[in-house]
Parts: sequence; structure tokens; C-alpha cells
Amino acid sequence: MASARGLGIDGLISGIDTTTLIETLMVYERMPLTQAQEKQTTLQRKADAWRDVNTRLYNLQQKVYNLKSSLTFKSQKVIMGSEEYFTASASTGAPNASYQVEVVNLARAHTVASKTLEAANTSLGYTGKFQINGKEIEVTATDTLNSIASKINSTADVGVNAAIVKIADGEYRMTLTSKQTGAANAIQVTDDDGILANLGFLDDSGEFANLIQEAADATIKVNGLTVNRASNTIDDVIPGVKLTLKKAGSTNISVERDLDKIITAVKEFVDQYNSTMSFINESMAYNKETKEKGVLLGESTLLYLQSELRSILTRTVSSNPTKYNSLTMIGISTGAYNQSIEATKSGNLVLDESKLRTALEENFDAVAQLFGAKITNVASADNGATITTSSQYSEMYPATSLIDGRTTSDDWGNGGGWMDNTAGAYPDWVEISFNGRKTIDSLNIYTLNRDDMKADTYGVRDLSFEYWDEATSSWKPLKSAADPSKDLVVEGNTKGVINLDFQAVTTTKVRININSSNEDNDYSRLTEIEVLQKNDGIFSNMYSKLWDITRSGGLTDSKIDSIKEQQKKLDQRIEYLEELMKKKEEYYQARFTALESALSQIQSQTAYLNAQLASLSFGKKS
Repeated sequence: MASARGLGIDGLISGIDTTTLIETLMVYERMPLTQAQEKQTTLQRKADAWRDVNTRLYNLQQKVYNLKSSLTFKSQKVIMGSEEYFTASASTGAPNASYQVEVVNLARAHTVASKTLEAANTSLGYTGKFQINGKEIEVTATDTLNSIASKINSTADVGVNAAIVKIADGEYRMTLTSKQTGAANAIQVTDDDGILANLGFLDDSGEFANLIQEAADATIKVNGLTVNRASNTIDDVIPGVKLTLKKAGSTNISVERDLDKIITAVKEFVDQYNSTMSFINESMAYNKETKEKGVLLGESTLLYLQSELRSILTRTVSSNPTKYNSLTMIGISTGAYNQSIEATKSGNLVLDESKLRTALEENFDAVAQLFGAKITNVASADNGATITTSSQYSEMYPATSLIDGRTTSDDWGNGGGWMDNTAGAYPDWVEISFNGRKTIDSLNIYTLNRDDMKADTYGVRDLSFEYWDEATSSWKPLKSAADPSKDLVVEGNTKGVINLDFQAVTTTKVRININSSNEDNDYSRLTEIEVLQKNDGIFSNMYSKLWDITRSGGLTDSKIDSIKEQQKKLDQRIEYLEELMKKKEEYYQARFTALESALSQIQSQTAYLNAQLASLSFGKKS
């Protein structure tokens, strides 16, 4: 919009600086608009701060989950005398034990070579077909050593790698190496047209002429017992332990609880908690000297939030022994002898790692119970659970194996897992009845997952879950913990273990429906099902509280939505005030323009009168 100066009305008649005068007037007129814009900026800062609070609380929730998870407390580690001969790792739930392991020899891949040829890119003139591991390769007269190798490598499931090696100028050889180690994976060939013989792979008797490396199984001794395996990665000899062989030699290993993983999880929680609370404190702070205010100063919701979290951390778990019934008793507190008063007042957590480690070593189960990680598996046969299924393939895949506590796939096919008897027909179902009414809120599904039978090929993919509602005598869907409006379902699973949280229910039995597996027209394959009783530990309670705060529609979400609504209304007011200011400025410009016009008319009339008076005076003199 053009200014008063732009219209050219400054001081034409009156000599008034109209532009400056209008600008001064508009400063006062714009005060409500300026205040609204400043308030909008403040609201945006508040919204951003609440989003930051929500993000920090969500990150804290993830750290809390690790401390309430039974899987964290089931973590095992391998202590080794030496890693020179092999490396070893333990899976969750591996039993504590010690072993002497000797690597006698490594598994080897079968490798054979051709004779020496003068060139790799010269046509060989061979015509015919040969087979490698049952896969046919056709050769024409124009094929070279390189092109034959390319044809082998591009043949699906041929099981070998073909490579060209330049020995020296004018000396080239092809090697064939089995893709898998082990005696059972030796290269098998058929050479009816004599192509492989012409290349020098076979001798006159049809045997390999140039054996570079013989196919061989790995041989190890575990506590003096000899074991042979086709691979140098062995995970089915020591329960829950994977060995990766490197070279011949012997060392001792022991499997034990991984206390370091638990302590690391506690450290990560403490760091995230302190970071979150420090941010909240800064957001609500007021500096008496500088008069600076935190963007969320006076937010009672934040004070409530802090109070709730601190209350959970300082509560006692009455079912635990007194020595282990609070976090303070095991080394997690809001103050320490070497802290300043200011640090203690901040509410920051302090970890006494030595005290925590001692507690874990003295009474591991009590600490797990305090955290909320020692949860009773009500689907265990040891706890009186029973099981029925839609069908069973054979006695080697019994339904009872799903509630016997064996979570690995080590014993698959030998009573260590269940498979249905209806290939490609879904849904299949598993029904577990508890020993009485139980309040449950999470479950773990273990599907088949071994090196030779991976979950992404042989495991279950899509599942749904139900509980028995006694009031209506009917099955009802379990509801997602993340969104109570949605049924608890799993879609597209490729993992060996599925961990799920749901809205707590009290029931006598549950049903797991398998709606598809990862291989077309395949069977449902599971190794264990755990249904976990709701726990009253510190971190299980904190997780529930944080979930309620950060979930969609939760406390922080509601605060942000409230601010958005205020911003929307303020946007409308700002739009109205901007239009009003435009009209005000136009009004002032019009009024001052009218003033100059009126003064101009007066000036003209005055000049005319003065001229008339002057002419009258001149006439009298003559």
C-alpha cells in the first residue's frame, strides 16, 4: 500500500510532515496487532518446547522399556580364555555352563581348477553341454574362458563360484569353488560332451584333475566329545551359543549372566532421565537477576509430570526383601555424599555402579523383580498351563514343546517345536489355558529360526491374538498397548522373536492365530510362547506412565493440540487486525489529503480576495 509520502501530500499547503505523523499514529494503532504477533511467537516457542519434552520423554520410555524387559535380564555372555581359535556369542536364555572347546580342523569349500590356457578372451571352439551340481550350462564355439565362467556364475542355484586367474602372461586358469563348506557340498559334475575335460577340469577317468582344496567338514571337540559340522559357524552344539571357527586350537569358555548389559541399560536410563529433567527445569526456570523466563514457566502440567515420575522412582515394592525394595537400596538415588546441595536439589539421578553390581550378584531375582523384569510366564507348563492346537504334524513337533521353556530352535524336529499339519491352509491356532485367572499384559512368540532354516523363510509372518472373555463367554481381540483402539496384530514378521505389549486383561486363556507364514503353501512353525503376568515393578509402572503421557492423544499431545487451537484463533485475530490497520492507514491518508485540499482552496480564495482588494485600491488612485 502506498504511504502518505508516496502520494506526495507532505507539506504541500500546511507544511506538515504527514508521512511521519501517520506512521506515528499507526504505531499506536498497531499495538494490539503487535501484541497478538508477539503472543503468536510465544505460543510457537511453547509448542516447540512441548514437542521437545515429548521427544525426550519418548526416548526415556525406550530406556525404561529395556529395564522392564525380561529379555534384558536373560542376556548371557561368553567368557573366553582366548579368541585366537574361535569366537563365541550367547543368545538370550543360554544356560550357565563351562566348556572346553578344541578346534581340530576347519570346514573347507571344495575347489578345483582347469588346465592352463593361453588367453581368457579367445574363442575356444568348444560346443556342447555340461552340468554342475545338476544345473546345465551350454557352450558354443564362440565362447571364451571368461564367457564360460560368466555363464556358470549366472546359472541359478549352481552352488559354485567360477573365477579366472592370470598366472602369468599367456597363462590363464579357471577355478570352481563351492559356495558352501562341508563334505556334503563337494562339487558334482556331468560332462557328456567333454567340455570340462577339454578345459582340463577332468582327467581321462572322469575325476577332477586339479584338486586345489578338498571339501571337508569342521571337526571340534566339546568337553572331549568329537562333533563334525559342514560350516565353520556352529550354533547347534552348545545350547544357545554360536561358535565361529578361525583356526585349530583349544580354549575354555563359560556362559554366564551378562550383568554389564543390565548396568549399561541403567546408565543409559539415568543419562536420559537427567537430560529430560534438566530440560524441563530450564523450561520452567526464572532468573531473578536477568528477569528471563523459561518458555514453559508456570506450566502446572509439567510440575505434575515431574512429580509423578519422581514418585514412581522413590516408591518401594513391598513384595521384595527390604534390602532390595527400592532403587535407593541398590544404588540408584537422587543424591549422593559427594554431590553438591544444588545438584541434589535438581532431582538428578546418581548411579552407584558398585552397589548395583553387588545387588545383582547377591540377589539377581530380587533386582529383576524390583525393576519389573522378573515377570511370571503364566503360559509355562511348570506354572500349570496346558495347550491345544488346530493340528499337529507328528509327535516330533508336539504342541507341548511350546510351553516347556525352550526358546531356541536347537531341538527343532526332535520335540523342540510345533508345526501344524495343514500346509498352506490358514489360519492355524494355538490355545493356552492358564492355571486360574491371570492378569496379563505382554507376550513373546518364538518362531523357527536357525542358520539353515531362517525365520524370514520358515517363520510365521502374520498373526492375531485373542483372550477369553468370561463375562460374554467368547473370544475377544487383545488391544495394542500403543493404541487401545486397535487390535493387537503382527504383519510381515521376519524375526525369530516377536515381543508384544498389550492392554492388560484378566483372563483364563489366550489364543494365537497364525494367518500366514513366510513361505508360500507352508506350515506354521513355532518353538515357544510366553504369556507374561502384569508386573508391579518400578520400571514397568514408569513405562505405563510414560506411555500414557507420550501416546497419541496423551498428555503432551493434548497440550500441543491446545496450543495449536490458540494459534489458530490468534491467526484469525491477526488477519482481522491487519485488515483493520490497512483501513486505518487509508483513513488517515484520506483525512490529511482532504485537509491539504481544504487548505489549498482557502489559499486560492485568499489570493483571489487579495487580488480584488489590490485592484480596488489601484482604481481609487487613478
